[in-house]
Amino acid sequence: MRRNYEKLGAAQGFSLVELMVALVIGMLIMAAVMAVMVNSNKNYITTDSMARLQENARFAMEFLTKDLRRAGYLGCSDDVDTISSTLNGGFAGGGGLAVQPLEGINNYTGGSVWSPSANAPSLNDPATGSDVIAIRYMDLNNPIDLVQEMPSTSARLFVNPDHGLQEGDIIMLSDCDSADVMQITSIEDGAGANSGKKGINHNAGAPPPEPGNSTQKLSKIYGEDATIMKFGSFAYYIRQDPVSGTRSLYRTTLDGPEELVEGIETMQILYGLVSTGDRIPTVYKTADQVGDVSEWRNVVSLRVAFVASTIANTRDGQLTTDTPTDTGNYDVNGFDYNPVDERRIRKVFTSTIMLRNIK
Repeated sequence: MRRNYEKLGAAQGFSLVELMVALVIGMLIMAAVMAVMVNSNKNYITTDSMARLQENARFAMEFLTKDLRRAGYLGCSDDVDTISSTLNGGFAGGGGLAVQPLEGINNYTGGSVWSPSANAPSLNDPATGSDVIAIRYMDLNNPIDLVQEMPSTSARLFVNPDHGLQEGDIIMLSDCDSADVMQITSIEDGAGANSGKKGINHNAGAPPPEPGNSTQKLSKIYGEDATIMKFGSFAYYIRQDPVSGTRSLYRTTLDGPEELVEGIETMQILYGLVSTGDRIPTVYKTADQVGDVSEWRNVVSLRVAFVASTIANTRDGQLTTDTPTDTGNYDVNGFDYNPVDERRIRKVFTSTIMLRNIK
């Protein structure tokens, strides 16, 4: 037994020095592994943030481009010399509502006015230092035919039940010879000979939402060859969230404002004008440099630039929750980027968009 015990005791373990060396080596390996993991996580956060930034910028440009390419579309009414309007004149120039496809504000401030009419759609607290643009056109995706000739110029318009129109919509009625713009004040079921039809009223007055009609009387009696198109009026602008401090691209319609894309910090627009008949712009101007209505009709293209930022910071991938303050540092057009605290990536995206319907 003693001999066996001595044999067992002869087995030597690690010395203290060997243990310390092994411990140091293990710590170095763990530190290296942790560094790789941390760097991999940061790289993932940065790559993911950049992917979202590019995606947001692409969506923002797509929204704006889609509406700009339809700006000024009036269907067959493009060939009509005069478009009459019964809308109250305080709304976007009254009779000029349908025929002024574009309006803009250069570097918005609280006292900015639209060019050229000074009466474009109202905005919901837009951010300062960014451009604003209003776009108007007639939507021919769902044309609606009259199913009965008007007995008088003040009569309601009868259509089929699946018309898709709502009270308050602004519409244009056209037979390609004449066109009238009005607001729907109510929609009623037809009775008697008009049973199964819907009657669209365009009474005088100013029911909500504005503008309302100044008169019920249209410029002529329209027959069954006339078509109703819904009027689209959109204003694009940048708005800053009062809590997170992040900016987003907003669009205001006749129904109110809607947030489209987050992380868009500013929008700058130049308007390309032609001086000849070849539709090749010879000069680009800001909205306040374009001039009167006649010069706006020479706008054939736009250069749009967005500054997009990552929503989350690149340090830990978390959203910024502090409300930004005016520190006076890194100020661009009135907005504090303050990159030291925010740790966000920013990138400029530009595009030149040709207009299709402005002649």
